[in-house]
Amino acid sequence: MIATRLGFEWVVATDEQGSDFAIKHPSLMVLAFPRDMIVKWVETGEAINMTELYHGVVSALEEQITDQEIHDGTPKRTRSRATG
Repeated sequence: MIATRLGFEWVVATDEQGSDFAIKHPSLMVLAFPRDMIVKWVETGEAINMTELYHGVVSALEEQITDQEIHDGTPKRTRSRATG
């Protein structure tokens, strides 16, 4: 849902710790690791509010996109606000 809403692509991201599935903005270096977010939340023992998680992640990623566009001089694009 988050990838669809923001126009992100599913990728395999690799670093010194290994590889994991991530969602990535198609032209900016903005990544998120949805599986890891949920695993970390579960490990805390707290109940997961999926609506809160969804809106928080979308908001944080939109902010990262805007910040990177401002710093890189990338023109802003209009994105659909339809939920997916």
